[in-house]
Amino acid sequence: MEQFGGVVEGQSLPWHEKQLARCLRAGHSARRAVLVGVSAARVHGLWVLPPRCGEEPVTLALRSGVMPPRRDWGHGRSYKKMRLPDSMVEKVQGVRVTSALRAALDVARFEGWIRGFVALESWFRMHPELDVEAAKAMAMDCLATMGRVKDIAEARRAISLLSGQCESPYEALCIALLAHAKMGHSIQQQVWVIPSVRVDVLIDGWLVLEIDGAVKYDGATYDSDTRRVIVEERRREVRLQNAGYTVFRVTSTELFHQPQKFLAELRATWVSGRERVLQQVVRQA
Repeated sequence: MEQFGGVVEGQSLPWHEKQLARCLRAGHSARRAVLVGVSAARVHGLWVLPPRCGEEPVTLALRSGVMPPRRDWGHGRSYKKMRLPDSMVEKVQGVRVTSALRAALDVARFEGWIRGFVALESWFRMHPELDVEAAKAMAMDCLATMGRVKDIAEARRAISLLSGQCESPYEALCIALLAHAKMGHSIQQQVWVIPSVRVDVLIDGWLVLEIDGAVKYDGATYDSDTRRVIVEERRREVRLQNAGYTVFRVTSTELFHQPQKFLAELRATWVSGRERVLQQVVRQA
């Protein structure tokens, strides 16, 4: 077995750790190439959504901007044509990678603004010394340094959503999907709505959106058994409903694999609930 940056190849590992090991192995074997995009993001520990299907290639680039012949790429590897100044390249876990910020912005350019926002939000959370405006300014400065590159609009859109309030990659995905669908007039995150109850997302002040990760109910994460976790969640939900909130729950799996279904069901809940809220306002007037 070989070990790369604390990740051991050959043992049973979760998929994302195996992918990190692939990136590190490629980085160690590359004489001149630099890990970029998703591969660099993984080495930095940024949030990276898995591919929807197929294998995620290890992505590299030569600093000179020259593309090596495809026959020299190697299995499972892909090259990007990009010039990389020394200021944007660093060594992490023994391999050459672009800076974390550059990696997140490149994820947006290469994979689309939604995936880029997920990575960028995690970069921001690594810098608690920055406020939102400072983080956005730093990201825009990085874009300016990159010069004229393809799909820069994708990176700009990811920057525009930056908040630092997302606590997981799937919460960031959810916020991006809401922005894409133009759902609601007001979106708040991590809001204390009643004593001792904080919700993931609050839409228009009355629709609570809760994101459940599958690990929450696996019986291993909590000391209590799965049944107790479910009962406690149900009690919490009843408290919210008794306080006048509508609660909509979605799992991370549904967010990732069925985003259109999630948005359609959420919109239906929002439309019907909005009508009830308006009727209550009229009665109280």
